[in-house]
Amino acid sequence: MVCSAISAISITIANGITEVLKINPLIKEEDGFLSIDLRSCIKEDIHKCQVLMSTMLLGLKSIEFNYSEYIKLTMEEV
Repeated sequence: MVCSAISAISITIANGITEVLKINPLIKEEDGFLSIDLRSCIKEDIHKCQVLMSTMLLGLKSIEFNYSEYIKLTMEEV
C-alpha cells in the first residue's frame, strides 16, 4: 500500500508538470527512482514546478509520518 501511494503521488506530479503546466523537463523513471531534471527549463517554469514538487513533498511526508516503519524520506538537493 505504501509503495503504491508513493508511486501515485510521484507519477501524478510528473504528469502535472508535463500535462497541466505543459513543461517538458527530462523525466527518468528507473529501478524505483524518479528523477525530474529542470536544468533546461526557464526560471518561470522552474518556479511552477517547485510549487507542484512542494505539494508532492507534503504528501510524501504525510505517508512517512503515518507509515514510518515502512518508509524513510531522504531529500537531496542538487
